[in-house]
Amino acid sequence: MVEHHPLLYADLADPLALLQQDRREPTELSKFWHYNAETDEKTATAYSQLMVSSQAMVAREALAAYPFARHRRLLDMGGGHGAFVGAVAEACPALELGVFDLPPVLAGAKLNPRIARHPGDFFATPLPEGYDCITLVRILHDHDDSAALKILQAARLALPPGGKLVIAEPMAGVRGAKAMGDAYFGMYLWAMNAGRPRTLEEYREMGLAAGFSGFQQRRTAMPVIASMVVLSN
Repeated sequence: MVEHHPLLYADLADPLALLQQDRREPTELSKFWHYNAETDEKTATAYSQLMVSSQAMVAREALAAYPFARHRRLLDMGGGHGAFVGAVAEACPALELGVFDLPPVLAGAKLNPRIARHPGDFFATPLPEGYDCITLVRILHDHDDSAALKILQAARLALPPGGKLVIAEPMAGVRGAKAMGDAYFGMYLWAMNAGRPRTLEEYREMGLAAGFSGFQQRRTAMPVIASMVVLSN
């Protein structure tokens, strides 16, 4: 958090100007965080390593809130260098695991040999099938509504009947955590020029719009770090 806050503080030097600015205009945060399939491996690795440094606490919350071991195969969408799925690997030794992310991201990843690599773009590449659980860890709140809905639809299409999509990230409207979920992350994502924190009800509605049939909230010990939603196919 400390490492990338100087970028946020630069964007907040004139907060009123930031709020009035066209979100298509670049900011310090957006220039660092936004990358795509054409991004070079060095830049993608810098981004992914920064994510790795803060992923352990999110993984701890998720593993305590959801029994991943009940599944046979788990795919982590946008899993970067595998920090989350690596924690799942330690906790669930019988679970088959995979990571789906952009080619330049996976090229720089040093993954556990039992974790399959699936390079692709979830806006353009169909997800691999055969996984009965898909996870989205701190992914959806980085995307605007239309893009987030496409991600949900891609996950639903890849899951078998009865499969689960597990979403873990800071959310808006969480009792006792509104200052972080609504205000801090709201301003952070505004400065990043994409995404927004969403409420549990918004995720329920988006899940239904994407074609999921079931919705469940899973309570975490520290919702300020990660709240959890499970969608059923």
